Amino acid sequence: MTVTDPQPPPLGQLLRQLREARGLTQRQVGDLLGEGRALSPALISSWESGKAVPADRWLEGYARKLSGPGDAEAGGDPAAGLLSRLVALRGATVTTDEPAGQVRSTGALGGRLWHFPDGRPIRIVGTPMYAPVVDAVPYANPFHPNYIESLGNADMDATLELLGHIRAENPRADVRCLTRRTVDRDDLTAHLVLLGGSGSLVHPALPPREPSPLAWLVRRLDLPLFTRVPDGGDPEYDLEFVVTLDEHGRPAHQGTLQEVYPPTFLRVQGHRVEVDGAGNPVTDGGFPQLEYDVGLLLRRPNPMNGAATITLCSGVFSRGTYGVVRSLTDVQLRRANEDFIADQLGLEDFWLLMRVPVLQTRRGAETITPDLNRAFHVLRSGSHIAEVGSQLPAGGPARPVTPSPDPATGRAAAGGTASAVAGPPGRS
Repeated sequence: MTVTDPQPPPLGQLLRQLREARGLTQRQVGDLLGEGRALSPALISSWESGKAVPADRWLEGYARKLSGPGDAEAGGDPAAGLLSRLVALRGATVTTDEPAGQVRSTGALGGRLWHFPDGRPIRIVGTPMYAPVVDAVPYANPFHPNYIESLGNADMDATLELLGHIRAENPRADVRCLTRRTVDRDDLTAHLVLLGGSGSLVHPALPPREPSPLAWLVRRLDLPLFTRVPDGGDPEYDLEFVVTLDEHGRPAHQGTLQEVYPPTFLRVQGHRVEVDGAGNPVTDGGFPQLEYDVGLLLRRPNPMNGAATITLCSGVFSRGTYGVVRSLTDVQLRRANEDFIADQLGLEDFWLLMRVPVLQTRRGAETITPDLNRAFHVLRSGSHIAEVGSQLPAGGPARPVTPSPDPATGRAAAGGTASAVAGPPGRS
C-alpha cells in the first residue's frame, strides 16, 4: 500500500474539519472514539496529518459520533452518509500501486513499526556481554583462531529475531548489527534500534554507569523512567524500572513521585529474590526462577537526526528484551500488538512498559510473547503529546510515593517513605 505525501490527504482534512466544526480538541475526539479506553491525541493528530490511516472501526466511530444532518444522502441516515464519504476518501488515500513520489505505508510483511520507507541505514545495536563471561570463553578472544564475534553480544537471540524481520520488511535497506562498543559516529544518525542496555537508563541526576556515545544519546530522550538497583540489592537480579510522576500521578521527566516495576520471581521476599541465611539467592536448578520480566519498548525521533528514529527494546534481563522484540515479530501476535500501540499511542513517539511472561519447563525457561491486548501485560505507557494512564491489571495500579527516594539507592528522602512496588496482583 502507499500513502500520499507530503500534504495531508483529503481524509485527514475532513477528520480535522469534523473535529473543529464541533469545537473539540484532539483529546476529546480520542475520548469519544475510545468509549472508555481513550485514544491518545498523538494518534488523532497522525490521522489528521495523513501520517497514518484510521482502521474501519475508527471511521465508523467518527460517523456515529460526529455526523450531522448535512451528512445524510438522499434523506438517509447521516452516520451512513458520512461513513460512505470517509471510506471513499480513505480509498483515494491508500492505493495498491507505488507511483513515483509515494511511499509504502507498510513493510513487505505488512507491518508499520519496523518499516523504514525513507531508505536510511538501520543499525541494530546489542549490549556487550558481561566481561567476566566473555573472558571465560576462549572463542570470544579476537586473537583465537576460532574467534566468534557474536559471543560478545549479550542480546544475540533478540538480534537474530529482529535482524531477519527488519530485513524482510525492508528488503532494500542497509541493515547492520553492532554492539554498543562498535558503534561509530556515522551510525548515530541512522535509524537506531537499541537492544538491552537497561542498566544505562540511569536517573538523569546520576552519571551513566558505562559512558558511551549511546549512553549520551539515551540521556537526551528525556524519559519519564530510569532503572536502579535498590540499596542492598543484588546487582544482577534486583534491577528495577522506576517511572517518575508529576503531582497528578502522570508520567513526567524528573517527576517528584515514583512507581517501581521490578521483575517477578517464583521465590521472593517482598519483591526481591529470596536469600538464605548466608545471603545467597535461593534457587531451583541453580538460578532464581524468573516468572515475569519487565520490558520497555520505546520509539522517538533520533536526537542526532530528527528525520531518523531511535527505538529501545530493553528488559531487566535478556528475557525481557527478547520478549519486547517478539511482541512485534511473532506472527501470531505482532499485528494485534502493533494495532494496540497504534490505536492507543501512535507509532511515532511513545514508550510502553510491559510484563514479559517466562514459562518454567523441564528443559529450562521459555520466554513467552506478551499479548498487549491483555491489560495484565501492559504496565505503563505514554506518548509524546501527553503521557497516558497505564493499562492496569485488575488488582489496581502501582502506588505513587511522596517524596521521591534517592535515585541511586531507593532510600526515601528525609521525611518520606520508600517507593511502593508495582507487583502483579494475580497471574496471567
